[in-house]
Amino acid sequence: MADSTIANLPDGTTVEATDRIPVERSPYGAGQNRYITPVQLETYLAVLAFKTIAVSGQSDVVADAKGDTLTLAAGAGMSITTNAGSDTITFASSITQYTDELAQDAVGTILTDGNTVNFTYADATPSITAEVITQMSITSDGSGIKLSGDAASPGNSKYYGTNGSGTKGFYDLPGGGGGSDIGTVLFTQLGQSTVLASTTTWASPGSTNFNGTDGNRKMPLPVGGTLKNLYVRTNNAQPGDAGITITLRKNGVAQSLAVTIAAGSAAGTFSDTTNTVTVVAGDYIDLQFANSSTNTSAQFLGVSMLLV
Repeated sequence: MADSTIANLPDGTTVEATDRIPVERSPYGAGQNRYITPVQLETYLAVLAFKTIAVSGQSDVVADAKGDTLTLAAGAGMSITTNAGSDTITFASSITQYTDELAQDAVGTILTDGNTVNFTYADATPSITAEVITQMSITSDGSGIKLSGDAASPGNSKYYGTNGSGTKGFYDLPGGGGGSDIGTVLFTQLGQSTVLASTTTWASPGSTNFNGTDGNRKMPLPVGGTLKNLYVRTNNAQPGDAGITITLRKNGVAQSLAVTIAAGSAAGTFSDTTNTVTVVAGDYIDLQFANSSTNTSAQFLGVSMLLV
């Protein structure tokens, strides 16, 4: 249409802004002009309407004829109601709208406690708290699961357990500074054997008597470590003229770990808990008994030492 065209009629006729339209009665009063222009008619009638309904991405809905009816259809989860009296159309959704409260309640009902986790739902807060179920020596804090009396860096040679007061925690391994030792006891049971006057003889861990030949009692060690705490027990007194010395030998060489029973010493237990000897797997060890007395020595019941 040209800029001055008001409308195109169905028969092809155009209505221009300057045209005069005859009317039976002038809207401007008696005796006035009985013609009206289209612009005046539009102002008088004040009729506004849409011929085409457009939805983005959809085909247009276009009126096919004068008096055509536009039908509104409710989709899934929606209802449409009309009110002729108030000239209103109401669109309502039938889908449940989840509020925060409904969502929290729904989640709270599906959480199930397990053997290791317990859930607590507090509706008023709202909050859901998950707590690890602990027992015995297992506990937890803000950092996670831990042992009762746990330590971030307990150090080397430690064990987890209880002390003398029953307090749980990490403590020194025996032999690692705790005041006692765990290791292998090397034991020689001699059954009241004696050493002849002014004689040197040998025994080894596990043997039950002496052997007078140097080297016949050497015992190979299957593991390395430290030999310490040499103990000797006698059944009667050492002769009063001289003592006897029991010395640990490694690979045929006398070591510092040794016990001397002085002349005239009564029956008892004698020890060296000061000196130590380092050994490796494959080393040979034996015990040398050197009796300085001109008499038969005291009777020996047994000798023991610790390998740690």
